[in-house]
Amino acid sequence: TGVAQLVPDHTSLKEIFSGVPRIDCLESETDRGYGLERPVPSSESLAERLDYYYQFPEALQATGKWCYEKVCKPSYEWPTIVGQMKGIIDRTLSAPAPTKFKGFGTPVRLG
Repeated sequence: TGVAQLVPDHTSLKEIFSGVPRIDCLESETDRGYGLERPVPSSESLAERLDYYYQFPEALQATGKWCYEKVCKPSYEWPTIVGQMKGIIDRTLSAPAPTKFKGFGTPVRLG
């Protein structure tokens, strides 16, 4: 829609929204459901981003335009994503099975 996105600076959001300011994650916490360390977006950083866009509405519009153009690229269309996933699944299923169990946590090459 052309609206600026305020996203945390972690996981894939860091990669997808590389060209716009993101909310800093200065701490982490353990996810109770999965036991994984997860970055926590900083409320101070969010407030700074909101204040910045309030002070500079032209930056807010430019960020919205950048976000729109980014997500409208062919690489983010469902047929492209499905094709990439199918390729990964096909390669994984066609890979030869290991002849000997090497234990859990052993790195596996998928491509």
